[in-house]
Amino acid sequence: MTDQKSKSARLIAAEVLNQFDPKRHYAGSILNRLLHQTSERQRATDLVFGTMRNRRAIDTVIAVFCGRPIERIQQKLLNIIRIGTYELVYSPVTEVYSIVNEAVENAKTLAGRKQIGFVNAVLRQIAKHIANRQIRLSQADAKCTLVQTPATGCEFDTSFLPDHKTHATDYLSTVFSLPEWLVADWLGQFGAESARQICLASSRRPSIYIRPNTLKTTAHALAEKLGKQDIDCELVEGTMIKLGGPRAVAGLAGFDEGLFTVQDMAASQPVRLLAPQPDWTILDLCAAPGVKTTQLAEATDDSAKIIATDIDGR
Repeated sequence: MTDQKSKSARLIAAEVLNQFDPKRHYAGSILNRLLHQTSERQRATDLVFGTMRNRRAIDTVIAVFCGRPIERIQQKLLNIIRIGTYELVYSPVTEVYSIVNEAVENAKTLAGRKQIGFVNAVLRQIAKHIANRQIRLSQADAKCTLVQTPATGCEFDTSFLPDHKTHATDYLSTVFSLPEWLVADWLGQFGAESARQICLASSRRPSIYIRPNTLKTTAHALAEKLGKQDIDCELVEGTMIKLGGPRAVAGLAGFDEGLFTVQDMAASQPVRLLAPQPDWTILDLCAAPGVKTTQLAEATDDSAKIIATDIDGR
């Protein structure tokens, strides 16, 4: 979409977060419904899931520097500020003025002119207290630094994080936006350093894998088709395709034709290990949303009798 009505990635991301209710639907479903309104699909996808993935860390930063309890911030404004904070902390190559200026414009669009001063003030206050938007972790103060990658982080000029040695659970759950009970379990089982590595792996930008529909194509043919669309991708184990970077899969070549299904590598393993045969009858419990069910059909040349059911009506 390239016409003048195309919305920015930041505005789409804000609209997705405003509509998202974890008890009712998935953020991905809302995003897919709105993505046609922007030409920046990949960026919008990263903003939505990056903000959600790092929400506890982001909210901690906002609470420290905004000057009021986060619960008292109007939800529409809070989501705009969350997106801006995500970019300030985790996207160091993006210019500060661009982040702040568009956040102000989005506040005007979604919440009215009266709210733009607050959004501007909070984001500029956060930016003001960032000492280094990308510093080597080996040179950074852990109490001031949110982790971006295994080697880099965003360092603030203020100590606002728990001590990583004396309050390890609090520190790791805040920095990596993970539940305290889960972090505590990892610390108990694996020790501080291994738990930290697990937390880091759990919070990084996930890779997107697609499984070719072998009833219609092959992995090699699909990879070639994607390559002609200038999509960065690679074959994995000869049966899956890994996409380079966050991406809206609905816009990929072959999506409308049903040539592939999005599926994580780990989730694809049970069917491979089962090695189902065409003459089998297979009961797939907890089948929603049906990704492994379709994999079973493809693996048996759509000849096995497959009974799929799930307690969740969605």
